[in-house]
Amino acid sequence: MVITATTDIVQVLSEWNVWAKGGLMNQPLVGRKTVVRRGNTAQVFCDAVLTGKRSPAAVNGDFSNSSYTAQMDFVRYSGTRNCIVMWRIFNPRALPPSPRLPWSDILTSSYSYHIGIKAVLVHGIFLHQYCTNMSSLTTSKKLILVIGATGAQGIVVIDKLLEPSTDGSPSPYAIRALTRDPKGRRSTDDFPSVYAALQGVYGAWVNTDGFTIGEAKEVFTGIRIFELAKQAKTVRHYVWSNLDYVADKVNYDPKYRVGHYDGKGRVADWMKSQPSIVSDNDMSWSVVTTGPYMDMLNNPMFGPLIRSADGTFIFPTPIGDGHVPMIALSDLGFFARYTFDHRAETSTKDLEVATDIVGWDYLVATFTRVTGKPARVLHQTIDEWFANLEDTDRPVANERPRGDGSTTWRQNFTGFWSLWHDDVIKRNMEWIRSINPNGHTLESWMRETRYTGNVGVDLLKNMEEGKMVDRLNYKRIAELASQA
Repeated sequence: MVITATTDIVQVLSEWNVWAKGGLMNQPLVGRKTVVRRGNTAQVFCDAVLTGKRSPAAVNGDFSNSSYTAQMDFVRYSGTRNCIVMWRIFNPRALPPSPRLPWSDILTSSYSYHIGIKAVLVHGIFLHQYCTNMSSLTTSKKLILVIGATGAQGIVVIDKLLEPSTDGSPSPYAIRALTRDPKGRRSTDDFPSVYAALQGVYGAWVNTDGFTIGEAKEVFTGIRIFELAKQAKTVRHYVWSNLDYVADKVNYDPKYRVGHYDGKGRVADWMKSQPSIVSDNDMSWSVVTTGPYMDMLNNPMFGPLIRSADGTFIFPTPIGDGHVPMIALSDLGFFARYTFDHRAETSTKDLEVATDIVGWDYLVATFTRVTGKPARVLHQTIDEWFANLEDTDRPVANERPRGDGSTTWRQNFTGFWSLWHDDVIKRNMEWIRSINPNGHTLESWMRETRYTGNVGVDLLKNMEEGKMVDRLNYKRIAELASQA
């Protein structure tokens, strides 16, 4: 069930192994808490997680006292800067303002700022409900379900949906977030959980994880979630987070076979045969087609793997003279918000979006201009590029066993690089800039993120969980560096 009223009985039991390895705390955060609330009384049991030491604590509070806030030493680091969620039980009448705080402030603060959350365990999947204050969880807010909420994309979508409107008025949205449980059970193909999460929501942003479940299951899952949204009756705006249906665009040429693109693309193609009715009584749909995150310049896929003896940053790539339509996560969040804000205009539409069209000569020139550091491109064949990595014959879907005949990492990303090498995927940047005139360019993104070319930032959820790391061949990288 989904708890929406502050006086309902709530019991939450959660164990976390949160994604802070390599982060500012440089340690995993592990916690366990139980919250039992009846009427105006709450009891909170929690293990402190900030120091990594188990410190059981119990706090009892009377919620009829408007000044009372139950204190808990339990936070969740959501994986990126300025995205801290604090688990608090509090009286909504005493809620102070709640800006997003950077990690360092959380460590030193007295928790005087917080974001309201209620959660309930639904069939093993964690369902969180966010809003900038708990009292705003009313019928005046349009409740949006975000599926895939704790990945790189989901976090920024939630942030953008909760931002004030352009006129300064409060966001019209509250967020319900469906995530995997800490033991890795998937949220998207646990269909009873998905159906429960869809109950009572106005909209849904659906981002399934093809790198976990694989292409075939992603197609079925994407279609099934759409069907469940129709069955739920309350959903008015359904938005599918998409990637280009490459097979359709290249007349099914196997040279460009990219499973994690075609899985999502087939779902969007099927959706285009479904009715989309903009009314108070029916469901409309929209598609937002994105692409490689600009933030992937922080990992081995796009980033500089080699530093020469004279300090030159070297970007190895098989792209040749091709281009990648990259998207900054902040711009992806913008288009998520735009789509929900413009239901009628985006009904039946496939918004193909990007931040900048990036070729590698442009990339290194921009990098040098922004950082002052020398850089150059190392053009490689596709076989030479794969030699930079190890274990490329493993299945690209991390739940699949080795040797099962499914698409391998090498097969998938051979097609991936062929797309960009041959400039198969296009974007209408004039239209994109007309909708998002304040969107990034590659240069503005580098400046805002203080990009340094240091490779190693975990970005995708699977990378955070250690399931899809680009496994570097360090011997090979050292040889290339010595030759540079």
